[in-house]
Amino acid sequence: MRTLRATLLALVAAAALPAAAGAQGASCADADLAAGAATVARVEASVLCLTNRERTTRGLPALRQSSLLASVARAHSLFMVTAKLFDHEGIGDGDPAARATSAGYDWGTIAENIASGQATPREVMTSWMKSEGHCRNILSPTVVELGVGEVLGFAGTDFSNGATWTQLFGRPLSEQAPGGSTAPQQGCPYAGIVDAPAAAAPTTGTGTATGTPPTATPAPATTSKPVSAPARRLSGVTAVTRGRTVTVRGKLTPAATGVKVTVRVKKGKRTVAKTVRTKRGGTFSTTLVLPKGSGRGSIEVVAGSARASGRLR
Repeated sequence: MRTLRATLLALVAAAALPAAAGAQGASCADADLAAGAATVARVEASVLCLTNRERTTRGLPALRQSSLLASVARAHSLFMVTAKLFDHEGIGDGDPAARATSAGYDWGTIAENIASGQATPREVMTSWMKSEGHCRNILSPTVVELGVGEVLGFAGTDFSNGATWTQLFGRPLSEQAPGGSTAPQQGCPYAGIVDAPAAAAPTTGTGTATGTPPTATPAPATTSKPVSAPARRLSGVTAVTRGRTVTVRGKLTPAATGVKVTVRVKKGKRTVAKTVRTKRGGTFSTTLVLPKGSGRGSIEVVAGSARASGRLR
Protein backbone atom coordinates (compact mmCIF):
# COMPACT_ATOMS: atom_id res chain seq x y z
CA MET A 1 0.00 0.00 0.00
CA ARG A 2 1.45 3.32 -1.03
CA THR A 3 -0.13 6.70 -0.47
CA LEU A 4 0.60 10.29 -1.48
CA ARG A 5 -0.63 13.79 -0.81
CA ALA A 6 0.47 17.23 -1.88
CA THR A 7 -0.35 20.76 -0.79
CA LEU A 8 0.74 24.20 -1.95
CA LEU A 9 0.37 27.53 -0.19
CA ALA A 10 1.67 30.75 -1.76
CA LEU A 11 1.81 34.28 -0.41
CA VAL A 12 3.10 37.39 -2.17
CA ALA A 13 5.84 36.91 -4.74
CA ALA A 14 9.02 37.96 -2.97
CA ALA A 15 15.25 36.81 -5.63
CA ALA A 16 17.50 34.95 -7.64
CA LEU A 17 17.70 31.19 -7.38
CA PRO A 18 21.16 29.81 -6.60
CA ALA A 19 22.33 26.57 -8.17
CA ALA A 20 22.29 23.32 -6.22
CA ALA A 21 23.30 19.68 -6.57
CA GLY A 22 21.54 17.45 -9.04
CA ALA A 23 22.21 19.25 -12.30
CA GLN A 24 21.32 17.64 -15.59
CA GLY A 25 23.79 14.91 -16.55
CA ALA A 26 25.08 12.40 -14.04
CA SER A 27 22.78 9.84 -12.50
CA CYS A 28 21.90 10.42 -8.83
CA ALA A 29 23.72 8.30 -6.28
CA ASP A 30 21.72 6.09 -3.91
CA ALA A 31 18.52 6.29 -5.99
CA ASP A 32 17.90 2.60 -5.30
CA LEU A 33 19.20 2.57 -1.73
CA ALA A 34 16.63 1.17 0.71
CA ALA A 35 15.41 3.61 3.35
CA GLY A 36 16.43 2.82 6.90
CA ALA A 37 17.84 4.26 10.11
CA ALA A 38 21.42 4.00 8.81
CA THR A 39 20.69 5.51 5.40
CA VAL A 40 18.54 8.55 6.22
CA ALA A 41 21.02 11.23 5.12
CA ARG A 42 21.88 9.40 1.89
CA VAL A 43 18.31 8.72 0.76
CA GLU A 44 17.22 12.28 1.61
CA ALA A 45 20.14 13.65 -0.43
CA SER A 46 19.17 11.35 -3.29
CA VAL A 47 15.57 12.63 -3.30
CA LEU A 48 16.94 16.19 -3.56
CA CYS A 49 19.21 15.12 -6.42
CA LEU A 50 16.37 13.35 -8.25
CA THR A 51 14.14 16.40 -7.76
CA ASN A 52 16.77 18.64 -9.31
CA ARG A 53 17.24 16.20 -12.19
CA GLU A 54 13.53 16.56 -12.97
CA ARG A 55 13.83 20.35 -12.84
CA THR A 56 17.11 20.98 -14.67
CA THR A 57 16.29 18.51 -17.45
CA ARG A 58 13.23 20.65 -18.19
CA GLY A 59 15.03 23.99 -17.99
CA LEU A 60 14.11 24.91 -14.40
CA PRO A 61 16.74 26.04 -11.86
CA ALA A 62 17.92 23.51 -9.30
CA LEU A 63 16.78 23.88 -5.69
CA ARG A 64 19.22 24.43 -2.86
CA GLN A 65 19.10 22.20 0.20
CA SER A 66 17.54 23.76 3.31
CA SER A 67 18.48 22.23 6.66
CA LEU A 68 15.64 24.15 8.34
CA LEU A 69 12.99 22.84 5.95
CA ALA A 70 14.53 19.36 6.21
CA SER A 71 14.16 19.37 10.00
CA VAL A 72 10.50 20.42 9.66
CA ALA A 73 9.91 17.75 6.99
CA ARG A 74 11.58 15.02 9.07
CA ALA A 75 9.56 15.98 12.14
CA HIS A 76 6.32 15.71 10.17
CA SER A 77 7.25 12.29 8.75
CA LEU A 78 7.99 11.10 12.28
CA PHE A 79 4.69 12.56 13.50
CA MET A 80 2.74 10.72 10.81
CA VAL A 81 4.44 7.39 11.57
CA THR A 82 4.04 7.77 15.33
CA ALA A 83 0.42 8.94 15.14
CA LYS A 84 -0.45 6.52 12.31
CA LEU A 85 -1.99 9.54 10.60
CA PHE A 86 -1.36 10.34 6.93
CA ASP A 87 -2.18 13.99 6.45
CA HIS A 88 -0.67 17.39 5.75
CA GLU A 89 -2.16 18.75 8.97
CA GLY A 90 -1.18 17.06 12.20
CA ILE A 91 -2.94 17.17 15.56
CA GLY A 92 -1.53 20.27 17.25
CA ASP A 93 1.02 20.39 14.46
CA GLY A 94 -0.64 22.84 12.09
CA ASP A 95 -0.54 22.82 8.30
CA PRO A 96 2.77 22.99 6.34
CA ALA A 97 2.79 26.79 6.46
CA ALA A 98 2.18 26.85 10.21
CA ARG A 99 4.91 24.28 10.85
CA ALA A 100 7.40 26.26 8.75
CA THR A 101 6.43 29.50 10.50
CA SER A 102 6.79 27.91 13.94
CA ALA A 103 10.31 26.79 13.00
CA GLY A 104 11.24 30.38 12.15
CA TYR A 105 10.88 30.18 8.34
CA ASP A 106 9.44 33.50 7.13
CA TRP A 107 8.01 32.18 3.89
CA GLY A 108 6.71 33.62 0.68
CA THR A 109 5.86 30.21 -0.79
CA ILE A 110 5.43 26.82 0.89
CA ALA A 111 4.59 23.53 -0.83
CA GLU A 112 4.55 20.02 0.59
CA ASN A 113 4.49 16.49 -0.82
CA ILE A 114 4.01 13.47 1.44
CA ALA A 115 4.10 9.76 0.65
CA SER A 116 4.18 6.49 2.54
CA GLY A 117 5.05 2.91 1.64
CA GLN A 118 7.87 3.52 -0.87
CA ALA A 119 11.23 1.90 -0.07
CA THR A 120 13.72 3.94 -2.11
CA PRO A 121 14.24 7.46 -3.46
CA ARG A 122 13.51 6.22 -6.98
CA GLU A 123 10.22 4.66 -5.89
CA VAL A 124 8.92 7.73 -4.08
CA MET A 125 10.01 10.14 -6.82
CA THR A 126 8.39 7.95 -9.45
CA SER A 127 5.16 7.96 -7.44
CA TRP A 128 5.22 11.74 -7.09
CA MET A 129 6.01 12.41 -10.76
CA LYS A 130 3.12 10.12 -11.80
CA SER A 131 0.72 12.24 -9.71
CA GLU A 132 -0.29 15.65 -11.05
CA GLY A 133 -0.35 17.63 -7.78
CA HIS A 134 2.96 16.29 -6.52
CA CYS A 135 4.57 16.67 -9.94
CA ARG A 136 3.47 20.31 -10.12
CA ASN A 137 5.07 21.01 -6.73
CA ILE A 138 8.35 19.40 -7.86
CA LEU A 139 8.36 21.48 -11.07
CA SER A 140 7.14 24.73 -9.51
CA PRO A 141 9.02 27.78 -10.88
CA THR A 142 8.26 29.77 -7.70
CA VAL A 143 10.23 27.74 -5.11
CA VAL A 144 13.97 28.02 -4.44
CA GLU A 145 14.85 25.43 -1.78
CA LEU A 146 13.85 22.02 -0.50
CA GLY A 147 14.00 19.99 2.69
CA VAL A 148 13.46 16.21 2.60
CA GLY A 149 12.47 14.13 5.63
CA GLU A 150 12.35 10.31 5.61
CA VAL A 151 11.35 8.07 8.51
CA LEU A 152 11.15 4.28 8.32
CA GLY A 153 7.59 3.10 8.91
CA PHE A 154 4.13 3.48 7.45
CA ALA A 155 1.84 6.40 8.24
CA GLY A 156 -1.38 4.46 8.65
CA THR A 157 -3.06 1.68 10.57
CA ASP A 158 -2.12 -0.96 7.99
CA PHE A 159 1.64 -1.23 8.21
CA SER A 160 3.68 -2.36 5.22
CA ASN A 161 7.27 -2.29 4.10
CA GLY A 162 8.72 1.06 3.17
CA ALA A 163 9.12 4.52 4.64
CA THR A 164 7.20 7.75 5.10
CA TRP A 165 8.48 10.73 3.14
CA THR A 166 7.96 14.50 3.26
CA GLN A 167 9.20 17.05 0.75
CA LEU A 168 8.91 20.64 1.99
CA PHE A 169 9.54 23.24 -0.72
CA GLY A 170 9.98 26.90 0.14
CA ARG A 171 10.88 30.40 -0.85
CA PRO A 172 11.79 32.89 1.87
CA LEU A 173 9.69 36.04 1.90
CA SER A 174 12.91 38.04 1.51
CA GLU A 175 13.55 36.49 -1.91
CA GLN A 176 11.75 37.45 -5.07
CA ALA A 177 9.99 34.60 -6.84
CA PRO A 178 12.31 33.56 -9.69
CA GLY A 179 9.46 32.72 -12.04
CA GLY A 180 10.21 30.92 -15.30
CA SER A 181 8.31 28.66 -17.65
CA THR A 182 5.26 26.87 -16.31
CA ALA A 183 5.29 24.45 -19.28
CA PRO A 184 6.96 21.64 -17.28
CA GLN A 185 4.20 21.87 -14.67
CA GLN A 186 1.55 21.79 -17.38
CA GLY A 187 3.00 18.50 -18.61
CA CYS A 188 2.20 16.81 -15.29
CA PRO A 189 1.77 13.98 -14.55
CA TYR A 190 4.72 12.27 -16.24
CA ALA A 191 5.17 8.55 -16.91
CA GLY A 192 8.15 8.30 -14.57
CA ILE A 193 11.38 10.01 -13.62
CA VAL A 194 14.20 11.23 -15.85
CA ASP A 195 17.00 9.56 -13.91
CA ALA A 196 17.78 6.21 -15.55
CA PRO A 197 18.54 3.23 -13.28
CA ALA A 198 22.17 2.22 -13.01
CA ALA A 199 23.24 -0.73 -15.15
CA ALA A 200 22.86 -4.04 -13.36
CA ALA A 201 26.09 -5.61 -12.11
CA PRO A 202 27.08 -8.92 -13.73
CA THR A 203 26.52 -12.08 -11.74
CA THR A 204 29.26 -14.58 -10.98
CA GLY A 205 29.63 -17.36 -13.51
CA THR A 206 27.92 -17.14 -16.90
CA GLY A 207 25.28 -14.60 -17.88
CA THR A 208 24.32 -11.22 -16.42
CA ALA A 209 21.70 -9.89 -14.07
CA THR A 210 18.99 -7.90 -15.87
CA GLY A 211 16.60 -7.02 -13.07
CA THR A 212 14.10 -4.16 -13.48
CA PRO A 213 14.07 -1.12 -11.17
CA PRO A 214 11.41 -0.98 -8.45
CA THR A 215 8.25 0.90 -9.34
CA ALA A 216 5.45 2.45 -7.32
CA THR A 217 1.87 3.24 -8.24
CA PRO A 218 0.22 6.20 -6.51
CA ALA A 219 -2.75 5.30 -4.36
CA PRO A 220 -6.10 6.34 -5.87
CA ALA A 221 -6.75 8.60 -2.87
CA THR A 222 -4.08 11.06 -4.00
CA THR A 223 -5.04 14.69 -3.34
CA SER A 224 -3.59 18.03 -4.30
CA LYS A 225 -4.62 21.17 -2.43
CA PRO A 226 -3.41 24.37 -4.08
CA VAL A 227 -4.31 27.34 -1.91
CA SER A 228 -3.68 31.00 -2.61
CA ALA A 229 -3.39 32.76 0.74
CA PRO A 230 -3.39 36.53 1.30
CA ALA A 231 -0.87 38.07 3.65
CA ARG A 232 -1.69 37.38 7.29
CA ARG A 233 -2.78 40.15 9.62
CA LEU A 234 -3.61 40.48 13.30
CA SER A 235 -7.16 41.50 14.07
CA GLY A 236 -9.28 42.20 17.12
CA VAL A 237 -6.27 42.63 19.40
CA THR A 238 -7.34 43.74 22.90
CA ALA A 239 -5.40 44.31 26.11
CA VAL A 240 -7.19 44.27 29.47
CA THR A 241 -5.21 45.39 32.53
CA ARG A 242 -5.94 44.53 36.15
CA GLY A 243 -3.37 45.91 38.47
CA ARG A 244 -0.02 44.69 37.19
CA THR A 245 -1.44 41.97 34.93
CA VAL A 246 -2.44 42.47 31.31
CA THR A 247 -4.37 39.93 29.25
CA VAL A 248 -3.89 40.18 25.50
CA ARG A 249 -6.25 38.49 23.04
CA GLY A 250 -6.57 38.57 19.28
CA LYS A 251 -6.85 36.63 16.08
CA LEU A 252 -4.60 35.88 13.13
CA THR A 253 -6.38 36.07 9.79
CA PRO A 254 -6.54 34.07 7.65
CA ALA A 255 -6.82 31.58 10.50
CA ALA A 256 -3.75 29.40 11.07
CA THR A 257 -3.32 26.90 13.89
CA GLY A 258 -0.02 26.63 15.75
CA VAL A 259 1.58 29.90 14.59
CA LYS A 260 3.80 31.56 17.18
CA VAL A 261 2.56 34.95 18.42
CA THR A 262 4.91 37.11 20.49
CA VAL A 263 3.42 39.74 22.81
CA ARG A 264 5.72 42.48 24.18
CA VAL A 265 4.63 44.99 26.80
CA LYS A 266 6.91 47.88 27.71
CA LYS A 267 6.33 49.91 30.83
CA GLY A 268 8.91 52.31 32.12
CA LYS A 269 12.35 50.96 31.24
CA ARG A 270 11.39 47.30 31.30
CA THR A 271 9.90 45.04 28.65
CA VAL A 272 7.97 41.84 29.32
CA ALA A 273 7.55 39.38 26.44
CA LYS A 274 5.69 36.10 26.05
CA THR A 275 5.21 33.77 23.09
CA VAL A 276 2.05 31.69 22.59
CA ARG A 277 0.60 29.62 19.75
CA THR A 278 -2.61 30.28 17.91
CA LYS A 279 -5.52 27.94 18.58
CA ARG A 280 -8.16 26.59 16.23
CA GLY A 281 -9.61 29.48 14.27
CA GLY A 282 -6.39 31.50 14.63
CA THR A 283 -7.24 32.93 18.08
CA PHE A 284 -4.69 33.49 20.83
CA SER A 285 -4.69 34.69 24.43
CA THR A 286 -1.95 35.27 26.99
CA THR A 287 -1.44 37.05 30.31
CA LEU A 288 1.69 38.95 31.33
CA VAL A 289 2.74 40.41 34.68
CA LEU A 290 4.01 43.96 34.31
CA PRO A 291 6.98 45.42 36.18
CA LYS A 292 6.34 47.69 39.12
CA GLY A 293 6.11 51.38 38.38
CA SER A 294 3.61 53.95 37.29
CA GLY A 295 2.89 55.45 33.92
CA ARG A 296 1.46 54.22 30.71
CA GLY A 297 2.99 51.44 28.66
CA SER A 298 3.05 50.26 25.07
CA ILE A 299 2.16 46.87 23.60
CA GLU A 300 3.37 45.12 20.45
CA VAL A 301 2.05 41.84 19.01
CA VAL A 302 4.05 40.02 16.30
CA ALA A 303 3.16 36.91 14.26
CA GLY A 304 5.61 36.44 11.40
CA SER A 305 5.36 39.56 9.24
CA ALA A 306 2.04 40.59 10.85
CA ARG A 307 2.26 43.24 13.57
CA ALA A 308 -0.10 45.18 15.81
CA SER A 309 0.76 47.83 18.37
CA GLY A 310 -0.96 50.19 20.78
CA ARG A 311 -0.83 51.98 24.13
CA LEU A 312 -1.76 50.61 27.53
CA ARG A 313 -3.91 52.88 29.66
